[in-house]
Amino acid sequence: MPFCWRDIFVLFGIVSLAIAGLLWRGTRHLSDGHRSQSGVSGITFRPYYQLLTQPIARTVIIGVFVEGFCLFGAFAYVGAFLRDRYSLSYVAIGFMLSGFGLGGLIYSRSVKWLVRRLGEIGLMGMGGGLMCISFLAIALFQNWMLFIPLSILMGLGFYMMHNTLQTQATELSPEARGTAVSLFAFNLFVGQGIGAAVFGRIVDNFGYIYCFLVAGVALALLSVWLVKQKQNSG
Repeated sequence: MPFCWRDIFVLFGIVSLAIAGLLWRGTRHLSDGHRSQSGVSGITFRPYYQLLTQPIARTVIIGVFVEGFCLFGAFAYVGAFLRDRYSLSYVAIGFMLSGFGLGGLIYSRSVKWLVRRLGEIGLMGMGGGLMCISFLAIALFQNWMLFIPLSILMGLGFYMMHNTLQTQATELSPEARGTAVSLFAFNLFVGQGIGAAVFGRIVDNFGYIYCFLVAGVALALLSVWLVKQKQNSG
């Protein structure tokens, strides 16, 4: 019996549950000396509030939210765009989308050189520029072959900007680094979820092209804002 798209989510759920079970089995004998005795009632959001009172922290958190909102919100529809516009097979689309991850590998191999040459400001500026160019080119140039290098450039641009923001997040509060990183990750994924919903409405009402154009321009504006904020704080 052939698989349908819903079966993929069932498969992911089963695999995730299996991994969780293996992790629980491997760590259940470990004691947690830092576990709170007060239980759920001991949970407080004050550390997050205190962190957000810092202007630099607000910039990083807003930045990663908008980044997740625009990039992953629009990227969620790239596969559907390739299928609807060019009638490509799902296997081909999957391999083409993997170019985003290849861009991340390129970044990991060249990060030292990039940091020396560009610095944090240059990484955020060029990263936003590459993401913008990639989305605009996907929207404007009607050739699916171009998507292969463009997806690689998009992945490279994302990791240039995102890893810079993530590094800044780890430096926001050295005494509470876990709080800063958890808030950073929370806003990335919340932005991604809301972005997918918003860009879905754009696709439904105006089409894929406007979805990618809006995302590209927004990411360019985000990079300009982050660069100016960094220059002002420096």
